[in-house]
Amino acid sequence: MKRKLLTLPLVIAALMTVATAAMAMMPVAPLINTPGSRGPIGMAVGGFTPMASETLLGVVESHSQFSTFARAVKTAGLTQTLRNRSPKTVFVPTDEAFNRLPAATLNALFKHPTRLKAVLLNTMVNGDLYYAATGRRGTAIDLNRQHYVRTRDDVRLPVVTRGANVIVGGADVVEANLTASNGVIQVVNRVLLPPSKT
Repeated sequence: MKRKLLTLPLVIAALMTVATAAMAMMPVAPLINTPGSRGPIGMAVGGFTPMASETLLGVVESHSQFSTFARAVKTAGLTQTLRNRSPKTVFVPTDEAFNRLPAATLNALFKHPTRLKAVLLNTMVNGDLYYAATGRRGTAIDLNRQHYVRTRDDVRLPVVTRGANVIVGGADVVEANLTASNGVIQVVNRVLLPPSKT
């Protein structure tokens, strides 16, 4: 009887050790760095979850807040651009940002895929631009330390940092560092319209 009582704590301790080791092996999703007053850096807010196994296109299509952007990508024929392996940063406007455009302007863009493509290329930058890039993949660059970024349509967008806030091309970054397998998404509150070409 005494031998059984002595063995029981050893069995319990062994089970706890196995459980602890199993929990340590479980994957932990990285936190989203979020600038501004929405929460301290390192807090995931707004309901976004980084999906490093998904492409940029997959991340965009996975969130209802990006439904207009996803539709625009298909209309402009840029689905493969967001799917290919070349790393890029995309400043994705939310549906709310698109809704701030005059209805006539938005309708005209969707009726002219060439113009729509120019708008979307104005949201894309080659390479990984992270808010506070410390600890990110080797090619990552600090977005908040740049004075400007050059888009895929060869437009220079000014970058202004005010405290923890980052403003790109006049748009606030409201959610930062949504990581994809082929780049990163920075969510903005305005549509980055390219300058008119005369």
